[in-house]
Amino acid sequence: MNRPTVRIGAMYLALCAGSDSLGTTWTFTVLHPPGAGQFSAAYSTTGSQQGGWARIAGMDRAGVWNGTAASFISLHPAGATQSEVRMTSGGQQAGWALIGGASRAGIWTGTAGSWVSLHPAGASMSVAFATTGAQQAGVAHFGGFGRASTWTGSAAGRVDLHPAGAAFSFALGTNGTRQVGYAAIGLTMHASLWSGSAASWVDLHPAGSTGSQAVALTATHQGGFVELAGVPHAALWSGSAATFIDLHPSAAANSAVNAMAGPYQAGRAEFAGWAHAGVWKGTAASFDDLHAALSTDYQEASEAFGIHVGATTILVCGAAMNTTTGQTEAILWSRPLSFCPGDLNLDGLTDSFDLNIVLSDFGCLGPPCPGDADGDGDTDSTDLNAILVDFGCTP
Repeated sequence: MNRPTVRIGAMYLALCAGSDSLGTTWTFTVLHPPGAGQFSAAYSTTGSQQGGWARIAGMDRAGVWNGTAASFISLHPAGATQSEVRMTSGGQQAGWALIGGASRAGIWTGTAGSWVSLHPAGASMSVAFATTGAQQAGVAHFGGFGRASTWTGSAAGRVDLHPAGAAFSFALGTNGTRQVGYAAIGLTMHASLWSGSAASWVDLHPAGSTGSQAVALTATHQGGFVELAGVPHAALWSGSAATFIDLHPSAAANSAVNAMAGPYQAGRAEFAGWAHAGVWKGTAASFDDLHAALSTDYQEASEAFGIHVGATTILVCGAAMNTTTGQTEAILWSRPLSFCPGDLNLDGLTDSFDLNIVLSDFGCLGPPCPGDADGDGDTDSTDLNAILVDFGCTP
């Protein structure tokens, strides 16, 4: 199975032009377990638990954390030679284990012994990429080709999402009602949206793109990437190809959304050859470079794979290259949510930066509109008034 690519290079500290960095407001926790080998990564986080994998005793083992490196619990099933948690949600973890030389989709409920295989009869391999706690999404391979699939806790509960005419397909995310992923149409990957059946397939692929994938979703939006002139651009949709929004930061070489929660998107943007973990809030200019919050031990590359928005805190998990140890280490970033209603640039304050966002965006009929302070979808006099009323707010 492919691992997240974390490349080595010089740290790039420049930020997107015109955006205000939040790097100083984020804190980070290294989740790399004591005694683990060269690699670990956290792919998903809830408010209290992170899921991913760590290399322990020379073997990549699925596991969960509860906010600290020492809390790592191995979920590696008996008889497996490799395993990963791809998502944790609703007290359940979804992922895969390499058993008998083939990857097998499966779920856990917090212990290695709780492993349940979702691997369908007749499949050569399978992987679960997402779960809500009740529904899982992933892929099962038949005849050498992947078919997007959902399950409801058992191998027998598999539903085939594979669109008619596609060469192969993958489901990468689910919210229990809708699923996202991609399908190969001809020689091109098309970002895809389903509502529980193959016949419900919606093609999110924008005109002119050379490839696209949808990876994550909320109730209203889908996120992933779109290749423009062969370059991946972080992407946001709201149910159709025509709604594509380009989140690509102006200074980035490439970018992608890996996870979504509420109004936020998490993923990576590449600067000067090296990936930087980051968070957006619906626009390219809102990209917040999480790499800047790391210590000087992490001078190379990082990526965000999961995000959770709680009542008072945002959590983002992923991995970063530690240049001191040479290890790729699971990382958990956190920051408090702003309590200033007019804080459009998420720096914790309502000030001239927020006022300038409204003024420069005035008249936007969106959504999304960066200056939409009152949440009604556009930027107008009510948003300007909201900023002026809240001006000077500090948490």
